[in-house]
Amino acid sequence: MRETMGGSVLVIVRDPRLTMLSWKTTFDALKESTENQCIAWNTITSAIVSSQSLGVLVVCYEDLTENPHTVIFRIAEHVGVKSTLKEHLPAVSGFDLVSYLARKGIPMASAEADFSVVENICGDIAQEVRLS
Repeated sequence: MRETMGGSVLVIVRDPRLTMLSWKTTFDALKESTENQCIAWNTITSAIVSSQSLGVLVVCYEDLTENPHTVIFRIAEHVGVKSTLKEHLPAVSGFDLVSYLARKGIPMASAEADFSVVENICGDIAQEVRLS
């Protein structure tokens, strides 16, 4: 992409467990079938990860929020910009799953069952995103 298009692509991918929760609590049509949602997430994310050799930088959202300074330097390097940050950026406060589920009225047992499905279907590619 850099040679033929003169640019770079950055894709931020979120943990599939939190993606599924977001989809289920945002879109009525996605409240059911965690398995189908996982297949969609897996297909999309696999295509993105396989594009890294073309110049796509894949960043895990959780890495960006937990360690923004390091990730911003990776992004700057990828797009060919010299980062001039002199101070460390603060980490974003962690996601409180229990509070989120309570606010949305989702029983913990239901979320745990969905997370098990997500781990079985999306675990490998999710790990690859965290390592990229």
